[in-house]
Amino acid sequence: KSRCCLPSLSFHGLLVAPSKSLAIIMFFDFDELDDLVQDKELANRESRLHEAEERQLAEEQERREAEEERQRERRLAEQQRIAEKERERERERRLAEQRRIEEERQRERRLAEQRRIAEEEREREWEREKRLAEQQRVEEERERERRLAEQRRIKEEQERERRLSEQQRIEEEERERERRSAEKQRIEEEEKERQLAEQRLIEEEEEERKLYEEQRAREAEEQRARETQAASQLHATVGEHLEAVSRVLMREGELLVTPKIGYLPAGTRMEVLEVGRGRRVRVFEEHGFEGWVSLSKENGEQLLSSIERTHASEPGSWLAEAKREQARRKSTVESNKPSQGPCDKCDGPHATDACPFFKKDREEHKDAWANYGNTDIRKMGADGGNFVLRSAQVVPQPGDGSCLFHSLIFGLSNNGYRESSACQLRQELMEFLEAHPKKEIAGDTLEEWVRWDANTSVEDYARRMSCGGWGGGIEMACCSLLRKVNVHVYERALAGFKRISCFDSPQARKTIHVLYQGRMHYDALATY
Repeated sequence: KSRCCLPSLSFHGLLVAPSKSLAIIMFFDFDELDDLVQDKELANRESRLHEAEERQLAEEQERREAEEERQRERRLAEQQRIAEKERERERERRLAEQRRIEEERQRERRLAEQRRIAEEEREREWEREKRLAEQQRVEEERERERRLAEQRRIKEEQERERRLSEQQRIEEEERERERRSAEKQRIEEEEKERQLAEQRLIEEEEEERKLYEEQRAREAEEQRARETQAASQLHATVGEHLEAVSRVLMREGELLVTPKIGYLPAGTRMEVLEVGRGRRVRVFEEHGFEGWVSLSKENGEQLLSSIERTHASEPGSWLAEAKREQARRKSTVESNKPSQGPCDKCDGPHATDACPFFKKDREEHKDAWANYGNTDIRKMGADGGNFVLRSAQVVPQPGDGSCLFHSLIFGLSNNGYRESSACQLRQELMEFLEAHPKKEIAGDTLEEWVRWDANTSVEDYARRMSCGGWGGGIEMACCSLLRKVNVHVYERALAGFKRISCFDSPQARKTIHVLYQGRMHYDALATY
């Protein structure tokens, strides 16, 4: 027991342990052996747990060391990154410093270059001034030498003139005599040439006059032939009643050069009093006037047509009314001799009170007193004041019943407008009149003017004037308002053309000048 170093145990069994040299036979107590085995297992378990803990601690220590190593590596990497950034910043600072130094050097070089250029410029300026001073000195020296040379030359010239004065005077007198002789000869030659030219001109004028007379004779022969042909085609008998197909011009005599009485509008009825040569007949028209008219135009166009004969004894006949009008006019003329023509209304060769075209008294017309006492003469429908137009030329217009519209077209064309025909302008003015009957002229509307002048409505007046008829103040006022121009009317005067009426538009850009020739005819005026 003591040899076995075992505690006191109760041996209940026998254990034989084989050995090469010795066989030991031991008796054990199995309960204690179980405890011993359990203790041994517990010790082993604890040892294993201790080893596991040690391994865990070792692993934990390794992890901590690995983590520390990683932290150390990260710190090292961060330090390296910071160091790299610091080196980068340092490098940028060095580059910026180098650039700054380079820019400073460039600036210094530029300043030095500018100073050098300025110095060179000052040097050149100084050289230029020095050259200019030298040139001025040289010029002054040359001028002084020139003046001295001029003085010497003048003295020499004077001396030469003194020496040659007598000889020159003799030579000049001789030349003057020769010049006068040549001038006299030239004048004589020119006089001869002028006389020859006048002789040639007289001969040419005589030749032209003969040619003109021959041409006039041929034209007269042709005119007579045309009249004979027209007379053979159109016939009229004394007492026959005719009616104007279109507007017809009435003259005082049979010849076409006799004074005009006036135009008879289309539809005028008349009675044939005498049949003249060719196409001319003397008639008594429905307004009580007698005169000569043509049956047709030169081209054969018919002007008069035959109508049913009306007896003066028939009640209400136009012939009886015309005879009464003629008798009344004759009695008026006999009682008022000074009122013989020209007519103050239409400039015709009849008394003003007996005007067949304007029945009302002039003083009762709407515009007779519209501008009385008014100082502002240049407005719509005003008179012309005392203005006289001197720099103007008459431009004749056709006497076809649209002479006013032709004159307005001429003025509009000169002022930048382009009109196709008098008919088109007539239509436009009538359309404007129909569209603006309330426009005022000299205090009254266009509608009132139409009612007073034509005793009709605006619509009827515009419809009638669109087809034909003489234009007047209403048409000029419409043209002024429509085209935004001034229309001034003139008549002939001793010193030029006296303005008698103004149709001024508030927005006028130009002025049209129209000449009233009398007997309801207008021509254009071109100013220069």
